Amino acid sequence: MDRTDAALAYLKEGFSVIPVLPSDKRPATEWKVYQERPATEDEVAEWWKRWPDANLGIVTGRISGLSVIDVDGKTGIVSIAEQPIKPPSTRVIKTPHGWHLYYKYRPDWHTGAGLLPGIDVRNDGGYVVAPPSQVDGTSYTVFRDKPIAEITL
Repeated sequence: MDRTDAALAYLKEGFSVIPVLPSDKRPATEWKVYQERPATEDEVAEWWKRWPDANLGIVTGRISGLSVIDVDGKTGIVSIAEQPIKPPSTRVIKTPHGWHLYYKYRPDWHTGAGLLPGIDVRNDGGYVVAPPSQVDGTSYTVFRDKPIAEITL
């Protein structure tokens, strides 16, 4: 699936998508408006015509109904393993340096780094890079293709 088709598929899933530069994972376009409304199919087609190598970003938070736990490397795995409550099984994306755990939107969560060592949260005001994106030659892939679960931590 090419990136335009992938972006359109994410739109159909209810996610707000944006193009992300492959060099540094920054949005390729001004993206604040897409925190309030999803892009149109025409906007998506134009973006990937303009930036054919752009990665895909999913805007997290209310707009996409998505809150993401970003687990970075061994440090993040240890942090999750040491918690007395385990997060429920959900859709998991393998990233170049860890995993993104997708959960239904939690308005009480805040986007930020260092929730725990190696654990960040992406929610309102944030975004995640999504498959089939690549960074430094390593692909983002669906590791566990499950329905997006609710989390009550």
